[in-house]
Amino acid sequence: MRILFIDDTVDNINLYKIFLRNYDKADIDYTSSPVEAIRLINENDYNLIFLDIEMPGKNGFEVLDEVTVFENQRIYALTAYSDGETVEKIQKHSSISDLLKKPILKRDLISIIDKEVV
Repeated sequence: MRILFIDDTVDNINLYKIFLRNYDKADIDYTSSPVEAIRLINENDYNLIFLDIEMPGKNGFEVLDEVTVFENQRIYALTAYSDGETVEKIQKHSSISDLLKKPILKRDLISIIDKEVV
């Protein structure tokens, strides 16, 4: 199992690392750069991707538009915005499996990852 976290807020990345520091059921990569995220997704076989939607430079939708390889990834959109327009756009996007609203709780994150681990 391979997981990628993409979030432009370094504090969030550090929080995910703390949440998962003892998690040994998966190899986990982290990036705060949308450009790096595109490269990582195109070059690696991730099973699960957590993707921040609101990022400067390229938002999560733009990242997905530039990814050339999608096979069996489950993608969870991460967002602090819960307005109807944002939620609807996330729900309608064909590559996004589900939505996870920030702030993210450790128990919720672990539960999702455990459910996805094959």
